[in-house]
Amino acid sequence: MSLHQSKLSAFSLALLAAQGGQAFAGDFQLGTWDAQLNSQISVGASWRAGDRNSDYLGAGTLQQGSLLAPAQVNPLLAGQQTNNTDDGNQNYDTGELFSLVIKGSHELNLSREMTGFKFGVRYWYDAALDHLDRESAYGQMNTWQYARSFDEAKGGVELLDAYLWHELDIADQPAQVKLGRHVLNWGESTFIQGGINSINPVDVPALRKPGAELKEGLLPVAMLSASLSLNDAWSLEGFYQLKWEQTRPDACGTYFSNNDFAAEGCGPVYFGGSRYTEMANEVGIAELAIENSLVQKNTGYSLAQIQTLAATQPDHPDLPLLLGAAQQVQALVGQGVSLVAPRGPDQKPSDAGQYGVALRWYAEALNHGTEFGFYHLNYHSRLPYVNGVLGTNTPNSQGQPNAQDPSAGTQSQYQIAYPEDIKVYGMSFATSLPTGTAWSGEVSYRPDQPIQINANDILVRAAPYLVSNPSAGPNASLWYSLPEEVRAFASGTQVEGYRRLPVTQLQTTLIHDVNRVLAADNLRLVGEVGFTWVGDLPDQSQIRFGRSSIYGSYGSEGYVTDFSWGYRLRATLEYPNQWVSGLTIKPTLAWSHDVQGYGPEPGAQFYEGRKIIGLSLAAEYLNTYQASLSYTEYLKTDYWDLDDRDFIAISLGMSY
Repeated sequence: MSLHQSKLSAFSLALLAAQGGQAFAGDFQLGTWDAQLNSQISVGASWRAGDRNSDYLGAGTLQQGSLLAPAQVNPLLAGQQTNNTDDGNQNYDTGELFSLVIKGSHELNLSREMTGFKFGVRYWYDAALDHLDRESAYGQMNTWQYARSFDEAKGGVELLDAYLWHELDIADQPAQVKLGRHVLNWGESTFIQGGINSINPVDVPALRKPGAELKEGLLPVAMLSASLSLNDAWSLEGFYQLKWEQTRPDACGTYFSNNDFAAEGCGPVYFGGSRYTEMANEVGIAELAIENSLVQKNTGYSLAQIQTLAATQPDHPDLPLLLGAAQQVQALVGQGVSLVAPRGPDQKPSDAGQYGVALRWYAEALNHGTEFGFYHLNYHSRLPYVNGVLGTNTPNSQGQPNAQDPSAGTQSQYQIAYPEDIKVYGMSFATSLPTGTAWSGEVSYRPDQPIQINANDILVRAAPYLVSNPSAGPNASLWYSLPEEVRAFASGTQVEGYRRLPVTQLQTTLIHDVNRVLAADNLRLVGEVGFTWVGDLPDQSQIRFGRSSIYGSYGSEGYVTDFSWGYRLRATLEYPNQWVSGLTIKPTLAWSHDVQGYGPEPGAQFYEGRKIIGLSLAAEYLNTYQASLSYTEYLKTDYWDLDDRDFIAISLGMSY
């Protein structure tokens, strides 16, 4: 439930809380109810720390100093040919502030005997996003600043927890019931997601904010949940959700966004192809007339402008390509064929049918106490999938739209869908080793996990020059670069952009504390390793899954594989009472490495070769005042297009 108000309202709430909130903090009586109010407020800033990788920008984005309209494309310059993935990248230069946020949250707990209520609210305002209503550094106007997802990233007020709980005895065993908006955590995952814990959607933009805590990333949803102790060893839990809510992805145009069309209010999709720049010479001019199309946002160079280049630089190596591309684009635009796929209505699932049950067993005699969990869930996807709606314009024998009737047929569209009824079966354990190390793990199995078909294949298939099989002409090579199942999609039909396949994930975590090391009171070491298997994965010649559309339709690397794995490590030193009494200092080193394979999309956990290093320094004074400074570096990865988003973040906060 979102209670979005004006930016001024959110900012005013934060100032009010900072000035007068402490007067209402702590424990107090509210009539016959015991009350507790906990609050937190913080300010933070984040800056881009690394250089932008121009390979991740559309070629038109890189055009500077031209007298032509800034939305036009210059294929002589570096960059990808797609303009559907680069808004978030082009908006921020090295050293530029991409987040300047003030945020706060308040939590009220009321209890009386065996009954209680919990209410939570948060608010935020990110002043750094105000600049995105101007032209980008590359001269392009942002058209999505009024999108709902962008509005939510910029500021708002939101209700979080809001539920009633009641404790009772059933057959002399304790039980508890909750009704309302709340969060449930099942399973034993630590860093690696995609396992058992799929009950609540994730607020990705909230986790990106400087000074964010992990709990800020899970969105409460309306549900009825209950837990019952069966005896000293066994207990039973269950829930039924009353409303479906989606995960919030990065809003288009924000720093970490690598998709300009999936979040709410974003889009449309622009045709024109995409590919690695270094592959430009591997195919012929006829194919590149489409792949390196001069079209962006339904505009392009005229043939006359390309002919001017021919007159002034007749030996330019790209001139034949440009002439062919200009002629193709002129044919398409001149015949009134749309080079834009608008966003159709989102296909959102039912609120009904989401439930789960968990059976827990505490084996006291096993390793001085071990807890096992057995789970079954059924939920509707929180993550968005891309569907296509293919148009019906029919090309002629040259693969171009029919000049005799250029208005015939319907326009292609794309849709965002959320598949229903994803089943999860899982098992978890948690125990301690003789060394004092905490050891936990889980295995989860989804027999019908939806996996996204390569979105670029769907969008290329929906392009106006490929709405039916161009057996001849300049598009034939591009046509036959698509997998067989994609070529078989019928014009004029809705294309379901995913296939359901069995997915198994195994992960395990070790946590170990070392006392008195490096002059610190404690060193906490945390490590998690995860493995993912996709069953019955078809050959790429039939259908391809995953991989960002920025990499185009060529090559065989970067798509979802049948096996993938990686690990996460974190080390935190704790120095209490450092320099002054009550001051605790915590330096942290974090390392992430995806060793092999590419996980199922969307929400893949592993991208082969991805390495991330994080350094942070946190300070807390009197358990009330907090400060943190962090640096995150993404090492170069072949098929993960966020590896140029290194950043520095700082935050100051207060809890009361």
